[in-house]
Amino acid sequence: MAMPTHACINGIESDNPSWWEHDYRGIPLARVCDDCRKTKLARYRPEILTGYDEGDVDEAIVTISLRAVRCASEQAR
Repeated sequence: MAMPTHACINGIESDNPSWWEHDYRGIPLARVCDDCRKTKLARYRPEILTGYDEGDVDEAIVTISLRAVRCASEQAR
């Protein structure tokens, strides 16, 4: 459903039909219209909009067990 106004380019209020643009995982990123969509989404890396996995990042995703975290915490005491 379109909202009556939104902050368009440079924060200027616009009454153009607008909608929430979401990232690949469905998290709302910005309220946009046809005029400002490209500008507002340009601040995000393309992977945020199209999806990504471990093969797309330049470092391994390391999983840490809760047990390892507890041991490290106890050793720090």
